[in-house]
Amino acid sequence: SDVMSNLEPDEQVAILEELPGHLTQRVMNSINREDQKQLRKLLGYPEESSGRLMTTRYVKVKSNWTVSKSMEHIRKYGETAETINVIYVVDDTEHLIDDLRITHLILADPEDQINSLMDRSFEAL
Repeated sequence: SDVMSNLEPDEQVAILEELPGHLTQRVMNSINREDQKQLRKLLGYPEESSGRLMTTRYVKVKSNWTVSKSMEHIRKYGETAETINVIYVVDDTEHLIDDLRITHLILADPEDQINSLMDRSFEAL
């Protein structure tokens, strides 16, 4: 379980797929409930689908936040993210609407709203 806890969820899924069933269950029983829930969700997607391959450790910000508020949020939650090169933008209903490069945020005026930085060219799969 120590080895598994140091891997990203998509990497954990790849390992679990290669194990015999009885070992898969032993590994699942050895990890914490939150990680189990996350892995079961990923394993529920078809093999080779984007859902199976995606990371669940990302940073999202709301489109109506300022750059300053977004940067505070990134500092708080970015350490647990798989990557912070790209920040995902969601609306008030948590629907993905765009993505921004972290450099775009770093160079922006702290009082700008995120929606003013969006190019709206993002297409969710």
